[in-house]
Amino acid sequence: MAHHAETGAILIEQKAMTDKHPIPVSLVLILFLLILIFILPIAMQIHYPNVNIMAVTWIWFYDLESFAWSIVIWQFSTWGVGLVWSFSRFVFIFQIGRYFAGKTTKTRTLALGFLAELQMAIPYYGIMIHSVVLHGFVPYSFLLPTPIFLVIGWLFMRIHPPEKYEQTLDWLDQPR
Repeated sequence: MAHHAETGAILIEQKAMTDKHPIPVSLVLILFLLILIFILPIAMQIHYPNVNIMAVTWIWFYDLESFAWSIVIWQFSTWGVGLVWSFSRFVFIFQIGRYFAGKTTKTRTLALGFLAELQMAIPYYGIMIHSVVLHGFVPYSFLLPTPIFLVIGWLFMRIHPPEKYEQTLDWLDQPR
């Protein structure tokens, strides 16, 4: 009887050990992306002779004629502007979480990621068109989004696809 009780205790202990879930890989990937938002560049502006590369926490200035450069790190204005211009990247991370939960498709997630990378470029070129149309001023300046964040998100989705979920009916297709 004592032997039987011991094996039962061992089985309960083994079951308790297998019930412990490790941290999901998707959660680790999302937390990693949240950290990268603050490090990776948002866009590169070319306004000859200057080239500026901007991220949430830093801006790098480079002069093509004198080869002088400077970097601004952890300045309040950098944070404020950077967070505004990278807001859609937070939405992209939220969408990646929905993708890993099986609540959206890969195509929709990547489309949102593409639009997130254009968040800074669309208003920038809108202002440039406004300058040309209303003032006749043609600025010799270009802004190029840096889609590094989109590529990393795509690689995460490619390397670690979500678990297969049971297909459910859309709320419009459900019987009434």
